[in-house]
Amino acid sequence: MPIIKENVEAGSLMATDEFLTYTSLNKEGYQHETVNHAKGEFVKGLAHTNGFENTWSHFKRGIGAIQIHISKKHTDKYLNEYSFRLNTKYLTDFERFTKWFDYCGGRLTYQELIV
Repeated sequence: MPIIKENVEAGSLMATDEFLTYTSLNKEGYQHETVNHAKGEFVKGLAHTNGFENTWSHFKRGIGAIQIHISKKHTDKYLNEYSFRLNTKYLTDFERFTKWFDYCGGRLTYQELIV
């Protein structure tokens, strides 16, 4: 719950599966809808986990096929990369490449990367 509170704005709609940890989301100020995979339920109104599961699947396959292994220290950077890919999936390669430069904050030295 602390991680959710730190990263998700109160009042947000949280669509989850039936995992027990999520049962207190309503009490914590979130709108909470669930789907019950054990009962063959995968979509109920706005509640579904398909988008997240699809994104997570792409991330895991990408890491396994391209990077082979990543460290905990840099996991956020890899997640940001895959988020960027997902959020720009309808752009051409040229448009995506050009947009990527908008996010570059200048030169990143090896020393800065490993600190």
